[in-house]
Amino acid sequence: MAPNPTVRQRRLGTELRRLREARGLSLEDVAVRLECSDSKVSRIELGRSGVRPVDLRILLDLYEVADERERDSLLTLAREAKKRGWWHSYSSILPSSYAELLSLEAESSGMRGFELSLIPGLLQTPDYVRAVIAAVRDDMPAEQVDMLVRVRQERQAVLDRVGAQGEATFRLSVVISESVLRTVVGGRETMRAQLEHLMAAAARPHVRLQILPFAAGAHPAIEGSFAIIGFPELSDLDVVVLDTHTSSLYLEEPEHVSVYERMFEDIRAAALSYGESLSMIELTAKELS
Repeated sequence: MAPNPTVRQRRLGTELRRLREARGLSLEDVAVRLECSDSKVSRIELGRSGVRPVDLRILLDLYEVADERERDSLLTLAREAKKRGWWHSYSSILPSSYAELLSLEAESSGMRGFELSLIPGLLQTPDYVRAVIAAVRDDMPAEQVDMLVRVRQERQAVLDRVGAQGEATFRLSVVISESVLRTVVGGRETMRAQLEHLMAAAARPHVRLQILPFAAGAHPAIEGSFAIIGFPELSDLDVVVLDTHTSSLYLEEPEHVSVYERMFEDIRAAALSYGESLSMIELTAKELS
């Protein structure tokens, strides 16, 4: 599995770029000091490559960072960026793009998104996951399927994360197309259980769920699903995730993220209210009985 940037690594890279630009230095200037290529400096600033403590100290000297607390904070960030997450134990089966998603989710403060064809991954039951895998990869060995189901279950632990005062530290706000409810995945029993699980999840105060009905007609996200992953620190840029059949695309430029933020708000405004959405889910579940 190819290495993927952690949130800490992205945060460190963003801060180093800010410091460099504040000093009026170019990538080439920094590369000369580090005795490396300017492309390596660029990878560090993009969070695609780590930086050794010795090189980081050189950079902090070059950028004239004298405050010891700031220096220590950035050095700690560099060390923590090397820590491996729980998903690395599944590295033999996880595509790098999925590992990157798990890395981002692990340190995020929430997710907003729209689902056109499937129940959101954070709300899927094990049987639903198995049915989806069977539909997409019917040749996958049973052992690998079991591992992917475990990954999905461990991923969902972010919904149970709490802070020092017992408050939820991850919030999920998602709009689901009515077509997701109407598509029977894994048979009637599996789908009914999935819808019941969806209703139970929606009852949690940090989960906001709405349904976009067929009656809404054409909408801004008619071309596909998307998710916006948010972070607690202002220096951490939100990330838009677009899934394809074989990989995922990550958008981090603010102008791109803002497009999807507006799209999400438009879709949420067109969706049913929370109460109406739960009623539709409950009715659909009863129809499967």
